Amino acid sequence: NLTYANISGIPALGIPPIEPMKIKSVVVNTAGATSAFNLVSSFTDSEIHGLSTSKLIRTAAKFKKFAMKSDAYTKRMDFVGQYTMNGQILVLPIKGEGFANVSMNELTTRHELQGEYYKGDDQNTYVNITMYKIKFKPKWVTFRFDNLFNGDKLLGETMNKFMNDNWEPVFNGEKE
Repeated sequence: NLTYANISGIPALGIPPIEPMKIKSVVVNTAGATSAFNLVSSFTDSEIHGLSTSKLIRTAAKFKKFAMKSDAYTKRMDFVGQYTMNGQILVLPIKGEGFANVSMNELTTRHELQGEYYKGDDQNTYVNITMYKIKFKPKWVTFRFDNLFNGDKLLGETMNKFMNDNWEPVFNGEKE
């Protein structure tokens, strides 16, 4: 587990707290001509809860040309915030804006980084991260999007149930 100092951030180095981790904005775009899930979702003023409970499973690094891969496990991670969504799931149009909660349960996360070394003004060697990929592999996901279809309760509840019953293709944006 992460130590309290890590959770609280390190203000002297400009490192913000990770519990909860603040995310200013994220855009998820699964739109595509062959996709059954043509959605564009934007999230603002969001937070990730549960990151501090993650446990490192394995890591591997190459240092000649900086590259690193690591896997971590988190029992539950919640992504909460304000959303806007517009698109289509299968043949069903979907639109809304409001509060969202996406919970990833029994989550394995793969991180891949590449970087370039450089010498700082203090003559120490640092790494500039040039590529960072993250892949989420949850055992299951639950979705809660408030105010779908301009607040129509029946349509909103039906769509939330549909997304939860079919979480895997919805979460992964699987193709037809």
